[in-house]
Amino acid sequence: MKYAKRLLIFLYNHLEYVFVAVLFIGVFYLAFNHGSFAMPYASLEDDPNYYANKIFDQSYVHKIELSIPERDLSSLRASPAEKTRYLADVIIDGESFKNVAFSTRGNASLTALADNENSERYSYKVNFGKFSEHSSYHGLDKLILNNLNSDPSYLKDYLAFEIMRNAGVASPLTSFTELYINGELQGLYQAIEDVDESFLARNRFSPDAVLYKPEATAINNFAMMRLREQLPEGVEPDIVTFADMPGFDFGGSDLVYHGDDPAEYHAIFENAVSKISHHDEEYLISSLRALEPAEMLEPTDYWDVDALAKYFAANNLLSNFDSYTGITSHNYYLIASPKSNTLLPWDYNLGFAGLWLDPGIDYDEGVINWPIDSPIATNQIETRPAWRLIVENPDYLEKYHQSIQNLISNYLLNGECIGEITKTAELIRSYVYSDPSRFYSIEEFEDGVEILRNFILVRADSAQKQLWGLIPSTHEEAKSGDFESIHLDTPLIDE
Repeated sequence: MKYAKRLLIFLYNHLEYVFVAVLFIGVFYLAFNHGSFAMPYASLEDDPNYYANKIFDQSYVHKIELSIPERDLSSLRASPAEKTRYLADVIIDGESFKNVAFSTRGNASLTALADNENSERYSYKVNFGKFSEHSSYHGLDKLILNNLNSDPSYLKDYLAFEIMRNAGVASPLTSFTELYINGELQGLYQAIEDVDESFLARNRFSPDAVLYKPEATAINNFAMMRLREQLPEGVEPDIVTFADMPGFDFGGSDLVYHGDDPAEYHAIFENAVSKISHHDEEYLISSLRALEPAEMLEPTDYWDVDALAKYFAANNLLSNFDSYTGITSHNYYLIASPKSNTLLPWDYNLGFAGLWLDPGIDYDEGVINWPIDSPIATNQIETRPAWRLIVENPDYLEKYHQSIQNLISNYLLNGECIGEITKTAELIRSYVYSDPSRFYSIEEFEDGVEILRNFILVRADSAQKQLWGLIPSTHEEAKSGDFESIHLDTPLIDE
């Protein structure tokens, strides 16, 4: 009792020290007990140190400096198609990150550039955690550095993802950056958020969501040459022929159900971004079965119809024939999660009618007026069942039409999209002019920006008139020929 009394007197006489000690212990506990740690910001989006607010701040052009041993750089440039990962250091806007993985990236575009003796302007991937466990750039796992090939405007991917976001589709963040390698300026690149774990977390997908990037076997160019040789002189293969060519294998990338054997879907499972289990394979195969009307499964037990409607609305307005709706059925991500399956956008350097395989289609009539209710390049909806799910259900088709209308009214034709093009072109113009390795001339850049601006206006105008029933919204209606086509010089609708 005597010692307890002395302790109380001591604590009373040193109350300020006791308070400091208790405060220190409390802060220490909160800092290391993650279950009780209170974030100083309401969400990651409010945190100025979050990657979305740093490298993807779109208000200025960033600076990325890569340092890699010259021997490794020479090896990378000698064999770029191998995509070998090299150890490098990177400085992003003055902030250093050690021991990152640095590699080339791309598929057909990389192969074509690897054979080009006049350019070493490759696209790259920076992986912050490959060689340093638990390392990241403020929460970002991987960063894509896009060389902007096939895009004289420099704006296609940037604008496509902005349009997707305005449609309500989860899309990668982008910005522009100057890229230096070992002190030498490579040019103006586009920084793109890789679609991976950090992307899924930022967009609040379910923790059990599984991510795939389906990729069909590429068209065999030699088979196409042989096919042309068999045709009469002056006759080109029609657009349907490509899908039947020797060497072309969808392997499930078209999402057509081919039974329960996972081997039938190698283009999906061999390109899984997430680690997958046998259960994941079974779930996805059931999801594909649910897209077949004859199987009598409820599609909404697997698929997020609202999300699909928004994806197709934006993708079809973008006239992207190098996507799920195109010949090759690739350049998209598939997210699989109970009742939440949907498609996510990727790679729009050939969007805005940049890829067209049928030489018999006139640009104005065939692309500007491409029917919004017949978006499949082959016009065979059974070959793209995720789209068939939308178009064959009146309620889902109405969701799709409403998504198009919202995008037209709230972004494409209200001045906001055109303002974004003008603002961003102004931001990067001086960097484009001084870009030492650009693929296009300054004149082609300026023309590309103007063409992109005009394309948005006339394509959105055509879609609006299709929704109003003034021009055909399907290929079947268009065959009648009883309508007035929209061309680049056609006056726009009254706003």
